[in-house]
Amino acid sequence: MIIFKLIFALGGLHFARFIGENPIGGLLVGVVIGHSLDLIASYKIAKLRAQRLYQRRAKAAFNEHFLSSLFHMLGSVCGCDGAVAKEEVAEVEAIIKETLKLSARDRRAAIQHFKSARTAKVTFQASAVKFFELYQHHPQVLEGTVQLLMRVAAADGRLNEEELRLVRAAATVFGLDERRFEQLKSTNLDVHGTVSELEKSYAVLGCEREATEAEIKKSYRKLVSTYHPDKIVSKELPEEFLQFATQKMKDIQAAYEVVKAERGFS
Repeated sequence: MIIFKLIFALGGLHFARFIGENPIGGLLVGVVIGHSLDLIASYKIAKLRAQRLYQRRAKAAFNEHFLSSLFHMLGSVCGCDGAVAKEEVAEVEAIIKETLKLSARDRRAAIQHFKSARTAKVTFQASAVKFFELYQHHPQVLEGTVQLLMRVAAADGRLNEEELRLVRAAATVFGLDERRFEQLKSTNLDVHGTVSELEKSYAVLGCEREATEAEIKKSYRKLVSTYHPDKIVSKELPEEFLQFATQKMKDIQAAYEVVKAERGFS
């Protein structure tokens, strides 16, 4: 970088002429000062570039860990009973294309992790622990992952003991309480429409039917704060999760409107 060198050299030259001194001396002084500033600027720019490169690589690694752990768990849940149902495969494809909106490259990686889960040496528990270590400070990611696991496990209309054991194991590692786990289970297993829209709405908000208006509003505000896309972006969570959070926000808002209408508050 020579920009400061040129600026200060010319400045020193003109200043020396202005005060009646030897212009060569002013030129040399300007070159020295400009060179020093060029070195400082070059160092700062190089440091900034290195930081950005590190951040890009770290983010790429972060996203890779997200995909590998998540789809290893999904594959383990689907294959735990010895056979993968076509409904489960369809649900995984929906998660890849619609819920997470993965790029073509990430889709291939996700499918590979999903398929290799049955033969991988890594256990379901190990993947759950690894995932928790990555996102232990982001409860929205952890609960969202339990929801995805539950969706896939219940895609064929039933939840066998081994599937339930694995999903519950993940929920336990993630610190999800039993009440919330049961709410997620009941809504995802409602294949015959036995759970009303109102009951589902309370479950989405994480509230019981007996909750007070103040409790419902508090839960709603907390969920909005947790899943708002701007909050996800500010925390530099995986871009894939941003898609999930956006849909989650729509579900939260819709559920709140249903409960508000039933309760009669604004």
